[in-house]
This record gives sequence, C-alpha cells and structure tokens, in this order.
Amino acid sequence: MNLTAFGGTRLLSDSLLYGISNIFQKSFSFLIVFFLSKNLTVENYGIIDFILTLISLSSIIVIFGQDYAIARFFNQETVKNKKKLVISQSLTIHLLQIILFLPIIYLIIFLLKKKSLLEEIDLNLIIFALLSVISLVIINFCQTVLKYSFQRTKFILISFVQGSLFFLIIIYLINFSNLNIQNILFFYFIINLLIVLFSIFSIKSWLIFPNKNFLINNQLIKFGISFGLVSLITSFSMFFERLFVLEFLNAYYLGIYSLALKIGIIAQIIMHSILFGWEPYFLSNLKKKNLAINLNLMLKITTFSGFILVFFFNLTGEYIILFLGNENYIEAKFYVLPIVVGIVFQELYRIPSSGILEAKKVYWFTISQFICFIFLLSAIFFFKDSIDLKVIVSIVCFNY
Repeated sequence: MNLTAFGGTRLLSDSLLYGISNIFQKSFSFLIVFFLSKNLTVENYGIIDFILTLISLSSIIVIFGQDYAIARFFNQETVKNKKKLVISQSLTIHLLQIILFLPIIYLIIFLLKKKSLLEEIDLNLIIFALLSVISLVIINFCQTVLKYSFQRTKFILISFVQGSLFFLIIIYLINFSNLNIQNILFFYFIINLLIVLFSIFSIKSWLIFPNKNFLINNQLIKFGISFGLVSLITSFSMFFERLFVLEFLNAYYLGIYSLALKIGIIAQIIMHSILFGWEPYFLSNLKKKNLAINLNLMLKITTFSGFILVFFFNLTGEYIILFLGNENYIEAKFYVLPIVVGIVFQELYRIPSSGILEAKKVYWFTISQFICFIFLLSAIFFFKDSIDLKVIVSIVCFNY
C-alpha cells in the first residue's frame, strides 16, 4: 500500500482515533438497547425505538443538507475569517430551517397520534420531541464544524458525554424511578439541551455576529438543498419502513424488526468508523493529484471489510440477539443477514458519493434516492395482500 498516496500517518491516525471514538460512543447506544429490551415489553421497545428514530430522522430533515454544504465550502476557503463567515451563515440557515420544518414535523407526529400509532404520547411529550429535534440539529452543526476544523478532542468529548449521560439516565430510571416512554423522552430532551450549551461554547471562536456585510450565502443554500432533498427522501424511506411494519403487522413485529436492525447498525458503525477520519481529509485535499488512488484504496478496504462483517454477523446474529434482548426476540435472527447485506452496500456507496460531492454533481444523489423511494412504495403496494415481515425486510434490503 502506498502510504503517501493514502494520506500518510495523519490520515491513518485520524481514522483510527475517530473510528475508535465513534465505536466507543455508539457502544452506549447498544448498552441502552440491552437494558431497554430487557426491561420493556417487545411492543413498548418497538414504540420507543420508533419515536427516537423519528426524532433522529426529523433532525436530518431540518438540517436539510447544510452539514454537507459546510463540509464542501469550509475547506474551499483558505482565509480563517472567510471560514468563520461560512460557518456563521450556515448557522443562520440552520435556524431558518428549524422555523420552517418544525410545524410540519409537529403535524406528522400529531397525525400519527390521531391514528393511535403513538397513542401513549401526550401533547407535552410531542413538544419534548420537537425540542429534542432542535437540540440535535444544533449539536450536529457544532460537531460538523469541529470535525472539519480537525478539533478532535472537542468532537469526541461531545459524542462521549451525550451517549454516556443518556445511558446513565436509563440505568437511573430502571433502578430508582419508572422506565416508561414518557420519562425516557423527557430525560432525552434534558440531556440534549445540556449538550447544546456545551457544543455552542466549543465552537464560539468560529462564530461571528451579523452585520451589514453579513449576507445569506446562496451557494450554501443551493448546495444544501440538493443534499437536503436526498436527506428528505432517505428519512422518509426509513420512516416508512417502520410505519409499514406497524401499519400492516403490529407493535410486536416492530420490536422484532428494530432489534434485528440494531445488528445491521453495528455493521454500519464499524464501516462508518473506517471512513470517519478519511472524509475530512478527502474534502480538505481536493486539489491533490493522488485523490483518485486514495478513493480506490478506500473502496477496496471497505469492500473487504463489508464482506467480513456479513460473514461474521450471519454466524453470530442469534447470539447477539439473545445478548441484547431475550428469547422473546429470537425471531429476529431470520432477518439479520438481509439487513446486514443491505447496510453494507449502503455504506459502500459513501466512497463514490465522495467523488460526486467533490464534483458538485449532487443531482445524482437525488435521482438515485428518488428511484429507491419509489421502488420501496411500489413494492410494498404490490405485496400488500400477502405482506409479512420477511417480505418487508427483503424489500428494504434490495432498496439499500
């Protein structure tokens, strides 16, 4: 392997550091799954996972591609004051998008509640969910700035504190209070609010106050909209996957599907960790001639890693399910292989997508995601009379 073409020791050390920290931070999520699945019914676990996923997807919709816009235009500037201007302009766009999208998200949650799909959620907790969305949007903005300005310590600290606090709250609710959907959502909001304050403090040196020369950057908006459409379609696809399980089957199968999906997410975390340190390096060195070699090497590494992960989780999926849950979830083992295969191919797409990002031909993202979304809806409609969880998982796998 040509180490110089691959980015040298700086790239390898960044990938290793970011990768290990990402795995460590995400491990809290699986500890939370471990305790939730063992202390809630399959149905209630499926519901709380659905709600937290909805909050996460809503934050992606609100961000609407601005994280990619920062990544692209931040590294394009060479003067620090211009970098600050890009970041501050993007923050303004973030805030405007929060104002625009939150009423729409509230309406979606209200309609789900009205259809009794989220019957246990009262109005106060809908508000907590919306406030959590705002918090996650701001946290993501701050972490994007820290990631592409190579402030590794602050980035890792935010991720670690956020995951560990939520984990400790779950332990507290199990042992000293009442573990239910309402309490989980309430404390989830409180934790994210604290992280927002710390995150803003971490990037305050990159922010400038608006003045007469402070204008909204049209390039950020145009570039962000293209990726925002991709994020919107992707989020709708992930939302409808779970909604179809809940609508055509029941909350029990939503719990089964959610736990099987967690094993796929383990594979996703591992592959994402490999790429985590590479992406900032790639975007900050776009003008260098060896990027094509770098891109090909990363594609080979991630492809090999993906096949290893598919083989590993196919052999160990049942044991991981029993560890994370219990015998009530054992049916999830039948869905591990197609989910992991689909997610591996989804992560492999990140390599060529970096080339598309560099070329600013973002419309290819939109076209491909739109085709996948139409396929998902069409396939579900075609099989609706004979649908079961195997059919839904197969469609989702092919859609990835």
